[in-house]
Amino acid sequence: MKRKEEIQMTLLPRVLVNAMPKNGTHLLLSTLANMTGFSDSQAKQVHWGKNNREQALATLEKTLPGQYSKAHLPFNQRIINFLMEHDFRVLNMQRDPRDNVVSLLFYIRRYQHHPFHPVLDGFDDDEALMMLINGFEGLPRFNSIDKRLQNWLGWFDHPYCLTVRFENLIGESGGGSRLQQQQQLVAILSYLGCGCPEDKVSGLAEKIINQKSHSFRKGQIGDWKNHFKAAHSARFKALANDFLLRYGYEQDCDW
Repeated sequence: MKRKEEIQMTLLPRVLVNAMPKNGTHLLLSTLANMTGFSDSQAKQVHWGKNNREQALATLEKTLPGQYSKAHLPFNQRIINFLMEHDFRVLNMQRDPRDNVVSLLFYIRRYQHHPFHPVLDGFDDDEALMMLINGFEGLPRFNSIDKRLQNWLGWFDHPYCLTVRFENLIGESGGGSRLQQQQQLVAILSYLGCGCPEDKVSGLAEKIINQKSHSFRKGQIGDWKNHFKAAHSARFKALANDFLLRYGYEQDCDW
């Protein structure tokens, strides 16, 4: 006879935690880690490239019910078809892309093993930030912010997936709202088919900030305002203001 815990796990879905790099994957992973019944699949982070697509799908296929895997997967119809066929639930993290590029800058600065560390090493922070907005050629190549965002739009708008907003999930510790955080947690629990009593939601809200995560730096909403100069703002508007308007990060171009 199966134990109660084993029966409960088989009733839970497979989960893919997906996000553009530096959108706050650690918040979603911490949320799931603190939810009763879910466990990390311990699979390597899934990436999608020309030479590893079959390997990526094989890695995802090893995810069991009640387990979650993490990935940085741009939208691709083959991937979403696979996830739907294997009854995954997909949590996709969205974040203000201005905060994303600032977070990415400091992450690259911090980790010398990052492939872009030597590329940016000879530039000051203002110059490096502009490079991350504009993109750059060479090996490795890095797309401009508008092209990077374009690769993820399919996730944000797909009805099968749940888009989780970083600004809602971070809560008061990151400059957000406790009410919005609780509402976001309820949406996650409901999407995963879990009960969401008030004490469960409150308990999760207190546990999800993991400052020990190797990728955690600051987690503050609107930190881009401390780093963007007029030139950065002007260039960002030219490339990606449509995204800010589309997803409610701005109401116009006057920022």
